[in-house]
Amino acid sequence: MKRILFCIAALAVSIIPVFGGEDPDNDRCDPNLTAYGGYGYLVENTSKAAVWWAEGAYKVLKDTPLPSSRSKGIRVSSARNESESFIVVVNPKSDLWDVKVDIAPWKGGAGEPFGEKIRKVEYVNVTMPTDYRGWRGEWPDPLPLYESPQTLGAGENHSFWITIKTPEGKPAGTYTSTLTLSDSNGWRVEIPISLKVWDFTLPKTPSVRSSFGLWGHIYTYDNLTTPEQKEEGFNNYMKSFAEHRISPTYPMERHPVKHTVHGVNWERGNFDSSTKVEGKYSYVVSDNSYSAGVEAVYKPGLVPVTAGRKYTLSFFARSDKENIANVIVEFYDKDGKLLPFRNSFLEFKALPTWEKHTLDVDAYDDSAAYAKIRLLAANNIGLGEAVGKTWYDDVRLVDDTTGENIFPDGNFEVNLDDIGVTLDFTDFSAAAKYYFDELGFNAFHISLMGLGGGNFHSRNYGSFAGFPSGSPEYEKLMGQYLVQMEEGLRECGMLDKGYVYWFDEPGSKEDYDFVRRTHEMMRRLAPGIHTFITEHKKEFDISDVTDISCSVWPVDLEKVAMVNSREGNEFWSYLCTGPKSPYINLFIDSDAINMRLWLWASYMYRLKGILIWTSSYWNSPEASPSGVLQDPWTEPMSFTTSYGTANGDQRRWGNGDGRLFYPLNRHPNEDRETVYLGEPVPSLRLEILRDGVDDYDYLTLLEEAIAKAKNPRSPLVREARSLLTLPKDYYQDDRHFSKDPRFLIRRRERIAGLIEKLSR
Repeated sequence: MKRILFCIAALAVSIIPVFGGEDPDNDRCDPNLTAYGGYGYLVENTSKAAVWWAEGAYKVLKDTPLPSSRSKGIRVSSARNESESFIVVVNPKSDLWDVKVDIAPWKGGAGEPFGEKIRKVEYVNVTMPTDYRGWRGEWPDPLPLYESPQTLGAGENHSFWITIKTPEGKPAGTYTSTLTLSDSNGWRVEIPISLKVWDFTLPKTPSVRSSFGLWGHIYTYDNLTTPEQKEEGFNNYMKSFAEHRISPTYPMERHPVKHTVHGVNWERGNFDSSTKVEGKYSYVVSDNSYSAGVEAVYKPGLVPVTAGRKYTLSFFARSDKENIANVIVEFYDKDGKLLPFRNSFLEFKALPTWEKHTLDVDAYDDSAAYAKIRLLAANNIGLGEAVGKTWYDDVRLVDDTTGENIFPDGNFEVNLDDIGVTLDFTDFSAAAKYYFDELGFNAFHISLMGLGGGNFHSRNYGSFAGFPSGSPEYEKLMGQYLVQMEEGLRECGMLDKGYVYWFDEPGSKEDYDFVRRTHEMMRRLAPGIHTFITEHKKEFDISDVTDISCSVWPVDLEKVAMVNSREGNEFWSYLCTGPKSPYINLFIDSDAINMRLWLWASYMYRLKGILIWTSSYWNSPEASPSGVLQDPWTEPMSFTTSYGTANGDQRRWGNGDGRLFYPLNRHPNEDRETVYLGEPVPSLRLEILRDGVDDYDYLTLLEEAIAKAKNPRSPLVREARSLLTLPKDYYQDDRHFSKDPRFLIRRRERIAGLIEKLSR
């Protein structure tokens, strides 16, 4: 429970909402909450140091003034299975050496002991404000564990973020402890702590669903290279996700459903029945990337050859427009090891009409035992700047001695009835049981092959086993695959927890039509698999074929009502580089209340989930100079990546966008060897977000208690109903709301009391 029990004097202070405008000169972010009379509770102010505390709902700056309210002790409350945080601040008059922070054993009851974590609040230097409310300066955000005594310099605030976790089985009642601050020169402050445990329990699985990405930067920055290191590092993040009561986008990333496609020997291209030289199909290879160097892959790989013989490679090729492409023949020894300087290479011009090409191939090396044929889409230039699209057909490797074609699959003929896919859920099911049953996750992205994808910038139309979407072969094979996936997920108990998030932010009618066709196909072939889309174009609607709609904040309430009126549908919201002030947002240099208030508003608007695109976006390869990693500890700005961003383009997304954790490695450019494995470093914003997730649970539990009340017209029930929405003088709309969290904290206190009373 994030409610702090105030002393009588503090309770007498009323909170006057102050709504922000949009004037950059008059509406800068004020973490000190000057307009609300400040915050926090002074414990003591001596010649050695001032000590004060506050609820875990603020961004304490290094120069935040001492609070005017006083409190002899810390008073907090919590439901069972809840983490409650508070901040203890020390402002030394002279340096304090080797400061220790200790919490004494708790008194007052039985049961499993409380969990405790002490973190040291650290700061990042904002040099480029996100928007008009932000400003240059040091902002609190990283929360590494406090693991050893520290020297606290004079003249500025030093904050400790302390979290108490109440076990599920803890008896209700009041528990007491003492927090002690001391240094090596005899300075010592003892602060009593009183923790009230409410007589109800938050569910292991949160009421609000979520999707928070986790990028592979966690491996790069912390130098995790082996499978064992990556597995341990990944699971450390999964535990932190669970601790913060959010679900990762794909927790089974390292233990996916295994797919085995049989009956086709080619991949990385598509079979094409509309243009060919002979037979039913040709094979088309497309390269739209300036760095990928796409080529067709012959899955059997190596073709046996006889050393000392000469061969002739022949093939037909064409392109959609004049294009330079390459074919390469490589040789390997009897152990399958490449003979590196024995290639035969052909650079040829592909025209819009079919042309035959030949290449003399000499297996003169006595070690040659196998050949590999590589068919590239474009010119294989070292810098990778060539792109193109090339069709191949009737590829032959003829032994000049015997006249025999020794390449068996160069005509690209396949029997559709022989093609299939086998799915293995063994590893996936075991991982899902751990992540969902033990850690309490409640949603995940179902990774499907063949769908394609894209966003407002570009589209990938997808293919299955080499057959492009829209073809009858694709429909047939995708149907077989999706039926197996649906049944396998159902048997694992994961079907209703999953969603297919395959396209991001469609921007045009063509995008929406593309998404609609795919969703219609999925509903036709596997109606139990849920579809998900992030979109926010009011003029288009695909909710009739989409199970979960997710819009960037602020949401269109009319659209929310329409989606929610469809049985089984859900509406979520997400934060990213937009919106910026005056709206709720996720930025470091913005109001602390944002991440928490997001959940209160989500509950009021009947939203069922929240999404942030990733939580470990620490580097833009386009913005960072070659070979340099951005250091999130020193540069908080998130820069644009993808969407056609050119190298060197350092467009800004916002401070902390996509970044809710910090790497354990404090020097990612200097230290490329030390393996860092340990508890991830969360941000202050992530801790406040967890409070919001808990708030959502409190509101849900209150709503359930109202529904079960014996007398639905009683004054108690009427009071409870009034607490399910925020009053207009506190939250007027998505642009105008109070920045003071004390109203929410007090409201939580009332909600907790009513849950107890209505549940008796």
